Amino acid sequence: MMKQNIFSTDTSITSEKSSIQKLPWHHRRRWIRFYIQQKLKALIESKLVAPGETVLDYGCGDKPYEWMFQKKFEQYIGVDLAATEAADYVMIEPDSKLPVNDQSIDLVLSTQVLEHVKDTSNYLQETHRVLRANGYLLLSTHGVWPYHPCPNDYWRWTIDGLQMNLTQ
Repeated sequence: MMKQNIFSTDTSITSEKSSIQKLPWHHRRRWIRFYIQQKLKALIESKLVAPGETVLDYGCGDKPYEWMFQKKFEQYIGVDLAATEAADYVMIEPDSKLPVNDQSIDLVLSTQVLEHVKDTSNYLQETHRVLRANGYLLLSTHGVWPYHPCPNDYWRWTIDGLQMNLTQ
């Protein structure tokens, strides 16, 4: 089964790092969401991501990116922990299986979630299980960011470490 690998080593965010770090925490969160939104929008509108049937937002929060996928995908499913009201499906246990069939998802979206996942191996295995052949994983996480438990904060990655985790 072939999955699409589009690794990005975009470092444009680091050029603005010092000015971002001076912002209050709540402004930094808004800025990073805006930054991710702009990058996702450009990627989704490009030819790199083919149209499909279903997007699964794995750790959807309040589903801030749902609107971007409406032109290319028929269905957008949000999955998150019980405290998230916007989720279409709730995972009671963080290490439980996604409530979808094997190879049933065209694109899995995971934005700024992986650092909150205790068992990243299970998380990534579930992602692989539900993705169709030639499916896409759009994943963002950070290497340096202040501690922010929501409900927990476990990890930081370099591009090499993240690539290693994704290919295992």
